[in-house]
Amino acid sequence: MRAMGLLAHLARDQRGSSVVETAIIMPTLLMLMSGASDLAMGFWTKLQTQQATARSIELANVGGLEKLSPDDLKAEAAAAAKVPAGNVTVQRWLECDGATQPLFEGTCAEGQVVGRYVSVRITNSYKPILGALLPAKVAPGGKIEFQGFSSLRLQ
Repeated sequence: MRAMGLLAHLARDQRGSSVVETAIIMPTLLMLMSGASDLAMGFWTKLQTQQATARSIELANVGGLEKLSPDDLKAEAAAAAKVPAGNVTVQRWLECDGATQPLFEGTCAEGQVVGRYVSVRITNSYKPILGALLPAKVAPGGKIEFQGFSSLRLQ
């Protein structure tokens, strides 16, 4: 009888219930906050990479490709994106009437429409804090890979 009274008393007792509720809710809130910060930092890294490609293209436009070598442009893009130079691809090409020519420095025949182009592609990755929880298709090796790309017609 006395045990039944003790159980009834414990069932009515409200002390400590907020601690139990907090212990149940807190892990969920922490996971949501970590996921939101991971998402924000991933977007920030993607935007930083895209901005680095745009900055490199602006440098090619202002400096002129006659004065800048592809290696200079590659080094600038890698420094701006904070990635190794091997993650940067710079391509230059010449088109005569829409047909790609083998040499950028070449010339087109008289009367043809001339187009000189440059493109910069930067490959980057972001390793989220919760990357281990992501499926392998989304984040192979716990990293999310992405690219920034910009191109420009100079002439």
